[in-house]
Amino acid sequence: MKDILIALWPVFILLLLGYTAKHSQFLHKEFWSAAEKATYFVLFPVLLVYKLSLADFSGIDFVNVAGWMVGLTLVFSALLAGLQWCMRFSWPVFTSVFQGTVRFNTYVSFAVIAGILGDEGVAILAVLLTVMIPVVNLLSVAVFSAGDKNISWVGVGKSISRNPLIIACFVGFLLNLSGFGLPTVVASVASLLAAMALPLGVLCVGAGLRLDTLKKPSSALLLSCMLKLLLMPLSMLGLAWLFVEDYRVAITLIIFSALPTAPSAYILSRQLGGDSETMAAIISVQTLLACLSLPVILMICVKIVLK
Repeated sequence: MKDILIALWPVFILLLLGYTAKHSQFLHKEFWSAAEKATYFVLFPVLLVYKLSLADFSGIDFVNVAGWMVGLTLVFSALLAGLQWCMRFSWPVFTSVFQGTVRFNTYVSFAVIAGILGDEGVAILAVLLTVMIPVVNLLSVAVFSAGDKNISWVGVGKSISRNPLIIACFVGFLLNLSGFGLPTVVASVASLLAAMALPLGVLCVGAGLRLDTLKKPSSALLLSCMLKLLLMPLSMLGLAWLFVEDYRVAITLIIFSALPTAPSAYILSRQLGGDSETMAAIISVQTLLACLSLPVILMICVKIVLK
């Protein structure tokens, strides 16, 4: 437990520093907008290309890595459809519950998995991201489209194909498979830029927290937190224990399934007519609760997977 807390502690501190810096106005909102853009379009793609071009993928079962997470996501999507039939949320609220359950915070995933498993975990995570980013975006837009038939699937496809993280994963894989990797001159610069990605990304997540939403608990908020932070990771823990032999893959899958939802869900909610206030509450509360739930899930994971 001590080692897990030591690995996760920097993530929690950076979240707190990001929130404090934003809301004390030590750094103006223009800075955070620019920082988010730089992290998403430059720093994280460089991190992915750099790590993947050097990664050792020998012994990693790619189908096993992605298959279990895709399968669990589809099962929970069906579960959410059943819960909606029973609970009858308004459709905009349901879209927030859905995104709050199936989406994941990429910045936190890198910081936590890199801290626990190092470069091996980052390589496995990149495989997951390459598959899961398109999957969760398609599922999320499908739910929005059920309430709005005017959503353009062509536009959605173009957006996914232009996602900088997906492009970076493919570039990194190609460089790795080519055997050439990154030229030394480029790699030295990429190393410096990659080192900036995790701390700045997590600071931006902290800056985006809205603690005022804690005053308005709702059944939608409670349901999304229970599904995302408790039921999904416990389900993956059971699957990993039964079917996944590689402990690196098992731990990565469990951490990935226990992540809070993505801040980008708020943007999609605003663009496609969802309940953005409920979405903001889900993002903030899940991120805060993950500071407590992730260490517990990881402690259970280590006891079971590494028994």
